[in-house]
Amino acid sequence: MKYSNTRLAAALIALALAACGDKAAPDKAAPATPAAPASGASGARPGAANAASIALAPELAALVRIGQPATMQLTDGLRIAGRIEVNGYKTARIGAPVTGRIGDIRVVLGQDVRLGEPLAEISSQEATAAQLAFLKAHSAEQLNLRAVERAQLLISADVIGAAELQRRQNELAVSRAEKRAAADQLRVLGISSAAVAELERTGRLIPTAPI
Repeated sequence: MKYSNTRLAAALIALALAACGDKAAPDKAAPATPAAPASGASGARPGAANAASIALAPELAALVRIGQPATMQLTDGLRIAGRIEVNGYKTARIGAPVTGRIGDIRVVLGQDVRLGEPLAEISSQEATAAQLAFLKAHSAEQLNLRAVERAQLLISADVIGAAELQRRQNELAVSRAEKRAAADQLRVLGISSAAVAELERTGRLIPTAPI
């Protein structure tokens, strides 16, 4: 009976030692507590264990911004080739009635202009030829006018007949019609009536025509 009690006491001691060993084992195998995240690096509560927490170096921590996640619409920029031009609906193309060389431009692109305002000046052989034709018609008119005046004096002196006076009057009418046609041609080319009158008075050719 004494031997049995001794064996029972030894068994109890062994069980107690085994229980102490099992309790200490998890303490030795427990992983190290993760490092606390840097200030502003995580939204976790201080002291809370978070397996996703990371520690940031001071130079990186200054670049981290904390905020609430949100969705937004993002649109990428589109680059295409293009060209800026003047509005075609507000553009008028101006042409010269004669061929020649532009000698002077009086306006710039985008400037407001009025109807009939000269935009440029052009030197043209056609305009020069038209002016010469006008001066020739003007000279013929003056010659025929003097012929009619002499015929009127001669018919008063009963030197010539009425038929001769009528012939000279017809020639004067033709020369005047030719002069008017030449003046109209000059105005078609852009030369004003005042310039035509000045040409008739002085006989000096206009070097350029306005556009």
